[in-house]
Amino acid sequence: MINDTEGEGSSQNLSMKKRNQSNRKERRRNEEMNLAYARLQRCVPHIPHDQKLAKIKTLRLAMLYIKHLEAVVDGSVR
Repeated sequence: MINDTEGEGSSQNLSMKKRNQSNRKERRRNEEMNLAYARLQRCVPHIPHDQKLAKIKTLRLAMLYIKHLEAVVDGSVR
């Protein structure tokens, strides 16, 4: 019976370690995504740098800006 309890404890410890490792990886991934959105937002003009936009708003404004730049390159906008 002692061995069964020890086995359960060690598998719980292993599960907890894996969960903690997964949580750290997810936090790091989220931090990197947030940094990428912040960098993208800084590339789009007319948005105050201290203003935090929703991610979808950042993406939509970036798409509009890219379309504008394409029009400038094509010569249809000055």
